[in-house]
Amino acid sequence: MKFYLTKAQQRAAQGREPASKSARAAKSAPAEKAPKQAPASPVVSAGPMMAGAQASVAAPAAPSGPTAQAPMTRGNAAKPASVAPPKPAKVPKNAVAIGGVPHVDLLPLEVRAERRARQNVRRAWLGVVGVAVIAVIATGGATLVSMHAQEDLATSQGETSSLSAEQAKYAKVKVVENQTTLIDAARQVGGGTDIDWNAYLQKLQATLPADTTIKSVSVDSASATTAYTQSSAALQGVRIGTVTVTVESPTLPSVPKLLNGLVTLPGYVDATPGTVNASDGVYTANIVMHINQDAYSGLYTKKGK
Repeated sequence: MKFYLTKAQQRAAQGREPASKSARAAKSAPAEKAPKQAPASPVVSAGPMMAGAQASVAAPAAPSGPTAQAPMTRGNAAKPASVAPPKPAKVPKNAVAIGGVPHVDLLPLEVRAERRARQNVRRAWLGVVGVAVIAVIATGGATLVSMHAQEDLATSQGETSSLSAEQAKYAKVKVVENQTTLIDAARQVGGGTDIDWNAYLQKLQATLPADTTIKSVSVDSASATTAYTQSSAALQGVRIGTVTVTVESPTLPSVPKLLNGLVTLPGYVDATPGTVNASDGVYTANIVMHINQDAYSGLYTKKGK
């Protein structure tokens, strides 16, 4: 609800002019002492008004009675009490305004559609710019990683070149190492069939009786390039050589004792006694013994030798 005041009423409220003609008459009358009365509040019509209508505010009434009111000046003019505007009532959210100020939207729909299109285009361009920025950042990062990789590759290639140059200085050493390896392999192949006959015959002599000595020894064994021929008889063990021993004894030798002593020799496979002959009081006996690969010395096949 709105209130309207005339210019005279506004001036009276501000103390510039008297509120009404009665106030002007009282100002021109002779001043007489009269009891002070409280100024009357202006009456404001709060009824409903039409659009463009103004509310009238009554000026303060002159006091009735034989006593005349003192002339009003700007100093002692009574100021009308201010009227506080009424607080607007709370309107529910879903309430429909009735009798409000009418609004008419004369903007064409094409203009609104064009504005929305511009906003969509602006958002699309912003998205394109964002994608372009991300692509530029990703490309820069990939370029930096590629540069670092190229630097690492160049460093590794430089190190490889320096190592190759150092190896070229020791090319002769590499040739000597290869020759040494070849010699070791040849020695292992050539010495793989080696038998230490001196030590082996000493062990053979230790198995004989005290009065029996070795007169002669005949050996037939495999070589590094030729394998030993195996026996065709059944139940014969694998052999790599045959040792034929001739022993002498002043007494008739005991063949079983001779054979039992040979069993303890390394690489023993089997033994066969031969003939026993006597001449000038000396007995001579022949023994044929077969040996296997356990009789090898292994001197040239050991690592580090």
